[in-house]
Amino acid sequence: MIRFNPVRLADKQTIESYTLPSGIDNCDLAFANMFCWEFKYRSAWAEQEGFLLIRFQIDGGERIGYMQPVGRGDFSHLIPLLREDAHAHGQRLRIIGLTDEGVAAIRAAHPGQFAFDSDRDMEDYLYRADDLSTLTGRRYQPKRNHINRFEA
Repeated sequence: MIRFNPVRLADKQTIESYTLPSGIDNCDLAFANMFCWEFKYRSAWAEQEGFLLIRFQIDGGERIGYMQPVGRGDFSHLIPLLREDAHAHGQRLRIIGLTDEGVAAIRAAHPGQFAFDSDRDMEDYLYRADDLSTLTGRRYQPKRNHINRFEA
């Protein structure tokens, strides 16, 4: 059984020692997000064989999810451990935020054992800094309205 710990401020350096050099651009791996939302999602972490494992409650509910293990190299050997942890909680294994490389690694190491799905509404999004500084154009009208209501 994996020993997960709740995300605490004192864990910042350890967690970021995995997430910052990972090259994975996912807001759910930002320490600030994990720490600030721990009360709702019960974010927890563990170190296992040179990888950071993150477990949380999906939408703050009963379902458990795991982030893609973060570390150097192939993490696919950890999938059975994550599955065992999920099953110990009466859950099926759900891994959220898989990169394309992560999907490929799991498919190669565990062929036919997993189904993969994508939810566009859950994807991160980017804005151009210049666009946000000026908020010009029709596209940013809702944001300008929001700012105007706030200022009023």
